[in-house]
Amino acid sequence: MCLVMCLLMELISPSPSLSVSVPPPDCHNFDAKIDKFRDDDVHTPQRGLFFVKNSLLVGNNHQNTRKRNPLGGNVSETRGKPYGLPYAEHIKNFWKWSIGIPAKDNPVNDPTGEKCATGQNSSSPVFYLSFNNGGFSQRTCKVPAGKALFIPVLESEISQKESPKSITDQDLSKAAATDAGSVNSLYLKIGDKEYNYQDLLKYRTHTDAFNLNFANNGPFGIIQGGPTRIVADGFYVITQPLAKGTYPIHIKASLICTQPDCVDPNFAKDITYTIIAQ
Repeated sequence: MCLVMCLLMELISPSPSLSVSVPPPDCHNFDAKIDKFRDDDVHTPQRGLFFVKNSLLVGNNHQNTRKRNPLGGNVSETRGKPYGLPYAEHIKNFWKWSIGIPAKDNPVNDPTGEKCATGQNSSSPVFYLSFNNGGFSQRTCKVPAGKALFIPVLESEISQKESPKSITDQDLSKAAATDAGSVNSLYLKIGDKEYNYQDLLKYRTHTDAFNLNFANNGPFGIIQGGPTRIVADGFYVITQPLAKGTYPIHIKASLICTQPDCVDPNFAKDITYTIIAQ
């Protein structure tokens, strides 16, 4: 059995275009590893990627087929350093990108996705998907093949520009955490792989205070741009790099905040992306 499975793994190993980092099979204990995959919905190996149960299936008529999440079933763990940076640093860079774009050109206000590439760093391994201001959005976005996706499932931030009363870093931190802590639904679907509320709770990340520059006539109604202090919180996912192809992504999240100092007392979003990697 062990020899057959090892040969099968070689025959159906992921193609180089998926760039999936998979440890070589251990033929001395292969049956035990297969049993563990059967028992667990998601197995988390040391390399910091999720591998989805049944991502490799044997088809009918004795033909080997691969049924794989279009992104390989893999998203980076928050405790790792995907693409060389801690999760919190990716989140800071995301907000520097988003808040640095004027409202008229900002992808957050884009109903179709045609502006999704605005302000993206061509040398970065990560491509940011934008949130919206609430409600429904259906977007189509062209992404360079080989880029990973940064997906804000439910985002929270507060800056001194938006809340002048939040003078200290501690004030900002508390306000950002209050909103993120009021989340009552989270959902993400990447290809045919779904992540529910419990799956996504582990992706909450709270940053320390950092500096960024608001664009003039920027998002969130900020007219006079310039430097500000900010703290971010929320639930963010980073995928593996994309091979060429088309990938459906569905994001839903909501929060209800009953505390008097909430930034967004009630918020809900439902965003569908069609990602074209080329």
